[in-house]
Amino acid sequence: MRRSTIGMLAATGVLAATVSFSGTATAGETGATAACPKGAFCMYTGSNQTGTMYPKYGNWSGTINGIKSVYNNGSPQPGYDHVTFTWQYKGRTFSKCFHYPFDVPYKTNYVGVTAKKVVWRGEC
Repeated sequence: MRRSTIGMLAATGVLAATVSFSGTATAGETGATAACPKGAFCMYTGSNQTGTMYPKYGNWSGTINGIKSVYNNGSPQPGYDHVTFTWQYKGRTFSKCFHYPFDVPYKTNYVGVTAKKVVWRGEC
């Protein structure tokens, strides 16, 4: 079993998050992240994968306001298991690639951003 804490601070100060995880490649998630369906990228209105969940299975674009956390529950599948998530905050647009569990990063918290796009892809 591995345990790690990762602190991330984007150069713009937009993203300040601490992501903690534990487990192995065969271990499953518990709690709120367990509700995210396998194969989905889930966006939440609360921190730490709480609140209203918006699961996305394929490429998506649109507008969902108030996103405070995300979780990639994708399955290992060449070319279709990582996600580029695009969001807006204070008029600026940002993107980040998320791995599937438990390769980091696979989840994180935000300060309340506007989700704009989810694109499934290969390696980050």
